[in-house]
Amino acid sequence: MREKKSALIITMWGITNYGNRLQNYAVSKIASDRGLEPFTLATKTEDDSGRVLLIKDFVRTIFFLCSGGKKRAIEVRKKKFRKFNHKYIPSIDNEKDIVALQSEYVFLGSDQIWNAYYVEPNDMVYGKNSNKDRLICISPSFGVDEFDDGTERVIAEYLEPIQHLCVREKSGAELIKRLIGRDVPVFLDPTLMLTDKEWEKIERRPINVPTQKYVLKYFLKEESETSIREASEIIKKYKLEEVKLLDITRPWEYIVDPSEFVYLIHHADVVLTDSFHACVFSILFNKPFWVYKRMDSDMSSRMDTLFQTLGMENRFIHNVDAPYDINYQGVEKRLDLERTRFNTFIDGIIREDV
Repeated sequence: MREKKSALIITMWGITNYGNRLQNYAVSKIASDRGLEPFTLATKTEDDSGRVLLIKDFVRTIFFLCSGGKKRAIEVRKKKFRKFNHKYIPSIDNEKDIVALQSEYVFLGSDQIWNAYYVEPNDMVYGKNSNKDRLICISPSFGVDEFDDGTERVIAEYLEPIQHLCVREKSGAELIKRLIGRDVPVFLDPTLMLTDKEWEKIERRPINVPTQKYVLKYFLKEESETSIREASEIIKKYKLEEVKLLDITRPWEYIVDPSEFVYLIHHADVVLTDSFHACVFSILFNKPFWVYKRMDSDMSSRMDTLFQTLGMENRFIHNVDAPYDINYQGVEKRLDLERTRFNTFIDGIIREDV
């Protein structure tokens, strides 16, 4: 039997970030579906031993969570994310392993690996030492529209030799055009390249999921007064429960892992969020969802590209008298077209000898 060729995935490593972990899983799945054996480069600062919760640890967890132990909740959440990584995202974390791997393919992205405010431009994140024929961009993102002149000159030098460039948002394509004069394709986030049925295979029901219909609230930044008020009206009018992720005062919801995150969106009645990936999974499962602009930052470029591509530009408009009013007609067809574009791009680079 011919040995599998390997693929090294270079992305940001957000150990407790739902979107980051799920897009990393998606890229791994995209690689493995093409006969490659994927490994993600994990940053050395993250403890990702993959140790699972032991029985005695689980008992302590119940005690601490029930008694409101916030510190313990943080520890449990990290462990559950590590368990997800260990199960679904094979990784390597040192230079020796990278050399030993001798990967035939290198995938750059997804996520904001080219955001110079988070990651200093370097040879690794731009694949400088990789085989240029087998260096594949998987919708990497800059995260912003521009950087200072010095940073942009460095970025331009790194971008110039990359043959197979692509990005995740239109602003990224415009930045590349301005820096090196090239037109590059814009693809949707890799999480959307998997179908809802594929995501159902890894979703997992949380222990304390509500027994009745619920509103799922997921805000990465401080929740606005508008969303608090609108959620309250919806909950009262439609007799819904509330699930609020990332709220450490609600520990059972705070410790939700990526598989449980997918489940909670899949089975929510309505989703209220400022998160790009909460929008993505709401769309995948055809859920009603409302989007709120973040109070202290503007991360709307990805969402603008997403909604324009799928014809869903009205998600920032909310009507508490019709929270379920959302039109998914034609969305799946548009998604299929985007998946075809993406697959054509990827398959045109990966060799037939895989």
